[in-house]
Amino acid sequence: MAVSTPYAAIVETGAVRPAQAVGIWGAGGLGAHGVRLARMVGTAPINAVDPLPTARERALAFGADFALDPTADGFAEAVAEATAGRGIDVAFDFAGVPAARAQAVAALGAGGVLVLAGLTPEPIVVGDSTGFCFQGSQIRGHYGSGFEHVEQLIGHAPPASGGP
Repeated sequence: MAVSTPYAAIVETGAVRPAQAVGIWGAGGLGAHGVRLARMVGTAPINAVDPLPTARERALAFGADFALDPTADGFAEAVAEATAGRGIDVAFDFAGVPAARAQAVAALGAGGVLVLAGLTPEPIVVGDSTGFCFQGSQIRGHYGSGFEHVEQLIGHAPPASGGP
């Protein structure tokens, strides 16, 4: 379900719309497909965030506008530049890493949403809850996908076994 999970996260849980700035933390299997799906929905700019150079290269090949190293000095400034200062509208955590979640929350613009698709038992920490609440930000959980998402992707109902 490397495509249906990010599809449901982007289209339903994140409810992204064309021209929204998105951030995709974790450009592995789910995140790389998330980049391609975000492009199909019409989001812009698409900011892929991953510490691995090969993952950032893959994200660019899949359609990301920017591939950012979260450990680089000036990361926050790079996000601000990529989004013309407005911040990320919808951020997706496909990595399941607490540091990625904290960084994604900090990159959200006014009314921004963080979608948690990467799983971890670690708690969610919002460092500046006053700023988070003042901006009207949200955190939404996402888990897997249903048959209806597979049907939307492949054009017909999946077999009874649950596979596409």
